[in-house]
Amino acid sequence: MPVQKVEPNFERLRTALLAGEPDRVPLLELAIDRSIQSAFLGRPVVTLEDVVEFHIRAGYDAVRLQPKIDMNPGKFQPREGMRISEASETDRERRWYSEGTGIITSMEDFERYIWPR
Repeated sequence: MPVQKVEPNFERLRTALLAGEPDRVPLLELAIDRSIQSAFLGRPVVTLEDVVEFHIRAGYDAVRLQPKIDMNPGKFQPREGMRISEASETDRERRWYSEGTGIITSMEDFERYIWPR
């Protein structure tokens, strides 16, 4: 069976979100790591234009964009439940909390939290 080229189409996603019936299920990801995007494109993904190019070439119907906000610069302290991956030549270190835990888990955490301006 020949591989069918997938053409991105935001209207497909819009139709589905508005309870319509699109021609197929929209293709969308909430997050795709830059290392995966870079491997797909065969070069580093650095700019927003690179991210958009990846999504178009991969056939996604939309690109999720969000502002980069450093919620606690220099205040990210490891604590229970935190997982840290090691950096490698092709990847960077990542820090995240396991499901069910997060930065704010109590009223004391909330009161100590340094909110962005």
